[in-house]
Amino acid sequence: MIGLKQYYKAVFRYPDGKIAVFILCAMVILALMSDFIASEYPIVYKGNNGIEFPILKQYAGTLKHGSNYRMKNEYQSEDHNWAIWPLIRYSPNNIDKIEGVLSNPFTKNHLLGTDEVGRDVASGLVHGSRTSLGVGILAVLLSIIIGITVGMAPGYYGDYKLRVPISSLIILSLSMPFVVFYSVRLVEVFANSSLFQFLFAVLLVAMFYLTLFRYLWPALPENLKKRKVYLPLDILLMRILEIFRALPALYIVLSILILIKNPGSGALVLLIGILFWTTFARYIRAEFLALRERPFISRLVQEGYSDPHIMFGFMLPNTLTPLLILASFAIGSAIILESTLSFLGIGLPVDHISWGSIMNQARSHLGHWWLAVFPGLLILMTVWSFNTIGKRMNEYTREAVNYSS
Repeated sequence: MIGLKQYYKAVFRYPDGKIAVFILCAMVILALMSDFIASEYPIVYKGNNGIEFPILKQYAGTLKHGSNYRMKNEYQSEDHNWAIWPLIRYSPNNIDKIEGVLSNPFTKNHLLGTDEVGRDVASGLVHGSRTSLGVGILAVLLSIIIGITVGMAPGYYGDYKLRVPISSLIILSLSMPFVVFYSVRLVEVFANSSLFQFLFAVLLVAMFYLTLFRYLWPALPENLKKRKVYLPLDILLMRILEIFRALPALYIVLSILILIKNPGSGALVLLIGILFWTTFARYIRAEFLALRERPFISRLVQEGYSDPHIMFGFMLPNTLTPLLILASFAIGSAIILESTLSFLGIGLPVDHISWGSIMNQARSHLGHWWLAVFPGLLILMTVWSFNTIGKRMNEYTREAVNYSS
């Protein structure tokens, strides 16, 4: 199995790999430190009450103020105090009423200009990195979890290894309409409610299925409970994958977003994660199909290890490292999809700044090139970096396989 250290060396063997890693590190720093890079509040402030940390107070929720501009002017009006300010003295939703809307770039106050409502474009790009990278990485992480969960059992059991009672199949078939209905409802709850409300809804649905199983199981005949049949998990998974891959991803997202009233970052993460899980499920299935024929797996079965122990303890760790290659390509695709939705004006709400939402304003202001060029360059560099890292890791994997054979 190829480790992370080998992949690290493989990426840094090439100049473009080093550049890609440097760009991604810069983007991650922008996303994590965006409030300290672009904000209307000082990082450190020496006032009449001593040294203050206004940005940290915002995180703690103890900063009380009225208008954002009035607070900023209060900091600047006291000449006898000193402050350490961020590089960009504008928050992403801070409107500049002095220079106005669509201010040209490379000026003293706005290095990259302002947008159609007077917000600083540079601040929007810095804070938009958190949204774009966060949605892309979390969506791919969710798709990996779904892909591993769905692909493990078909790859290990195949079509003629897992036997289940007929009664369980009957209960599963009867509950499928409820599964589809409540899955759609849970998506709406997740998009329009808090995390606590979403978890509470999931708990209610789980209790419903437990109650359904509790009362349906005793009502079934005993012969159905004892009789078992082979469950063709592999065939079922492949048919589901074919259906998902036949449907256009953008059309599915647009159709679901229409049903959601106020889609937020959580809704996009969930939708993109659901769309991308098929790639990881196919990979996990293929790896498990190959691993189950290895001699050490047969020896584990003979020694009495349980199937979950074999799958999670021995087979899954041998497949996680190569998942980084698929994940690197998938993150780039997820960022492009989120930017496309925001560019079309159907993604995140207006108060959520992302690279795509800034580019969306260029549709109405074609002559103001900075609204499209600067966010487009960030998207291009980020996606190129993820794809380059994935490409170099894939080349190293092929070289290792050819050398070992």
